[in-house]
Amino acid sequence: PAANAKNLSYSPSSHLFLSKRGKFHLQPQGQSSEETFVTVPLGERFQILTISKLVPTLVSRALPPSSEHHRMRVMRSIDTSNAQYSGGDEEEMHQAISDSSLSVTVATHGPKLLGRAVSVTLYSRTRPLVCLDAFPFLAEKKTGRKNRWGIVDMINLGKRRMAMTGEKEGKMENTLLLAIVCARDDVVKTNKKDNAGVDVVGNDSDDESDDESDLAGESNAVTSSSSPSDSSEDDEKSIADSEKTPANDCYGRVLIVQASRTSMKIIKTVDLSGIGSNFIPHVG
Repeated sequence: PAANAKNLSYSPSSHLFLSKRGKFHLQPQGQSSEETFVTVPLGERFQILTISKLVPTLVSRALPPSSEHHRMRVMRSIDTSNAQYSGGDEEEMHQAISDSSLSVTVATHGPKLLGRAVSVTLYSRTRPLVCLDAFPFLAEKKTGRKNRWGIVDMINLGKRRMAMTGEKEGKMENTLLLAIVCARDDVVKTNKKDNAGVDVVGNDSDDESDDESDLAGESNAVTSSSSPSDSSEDDEKSIADSEKTPANDCYGRVLIVQASRTSMKIIKTVDLSGIGSNFIPHVG
């Protein structure tokens, strides 16, 4: 009754702790389940929990390492003749999106010391299958020293049907379509007085680490094409676009990623240039 409403109170029976960088993903109720699930990135793993009781139903394996040119090193020894380095190997997950019908999860992550997401990894339930480098062009020293790129958001665009290959050629399967929103910020270095740029999360210490880092690293996984043969040229073009260094006036990029149960690839690259001076996206 309204008269007793002032005496009513709500006390939560459980709570959920989130890291300062992690974004949780809420999965709607499936056709065969009345339970709602939430995917939460925690450190180098993700957990899937039930909303009703916040009980973990799945805990993933640890993240694979990002490409070598993203991994920063901190010098531990002053003696340059016998230099020793530490750090850069521990990964941190920033965002994870799960799909129960495909039993897959796509996560963005990067070295914890770097402080921003630079890689995209596909999980099949708990096991990582494919790891893509979102910024392979940063392996070049001349661009790696002056460009600070990071993944700022990941958007679930829904499902897309794709033709299967191999033994199941001719059949169609559902795939997950995602938009990976990326941003570049080197305005901090060129205009330190007013700091007009929107800062990509992380420490601006690229200049200090590039001399000690191995910048000749490659992506730690290569996706295999699972599209029909008539679209192979488009696949090659999309991969080439993602590896191409953006123009000087480009501070944003969107990667359209297609993920199936066994593979993941970049199918389109959209550079956010020519839409305004120093346009830097910070959310998708």
